Amino acid sequence: MGREPNGDMVGEGPAHYLEFAFEIISSLIAFWFCMDNKFVADKEIGLILYGKHGDCGICGAKSIEFEQTYISSYGSTNMI
Repeated sequence: MGREPNGDMVGEGPAHYLEFAFEIISSLIAFWFCMDNKFVADKEIGLILYGKHGDCGICGAKSIEFEQTYISSYGSTNMI
């Protein structure tokens, strides 16, 4: 480990390129992880909001409490 004629450390330039390459790779992995979690969360929110509760694969609850809506019970005497 010495110094170049202009006073910089030997290998300082290549070390920066290697550092930036690792930072880019790690940021891409973090971005991929975040986007994957976003897509999973969006799917689960969609199932909770618009699907039947039995469709939810992660929570696993088999509640039928909210399956009958006002529209499906309209006209019948079974009001929830």
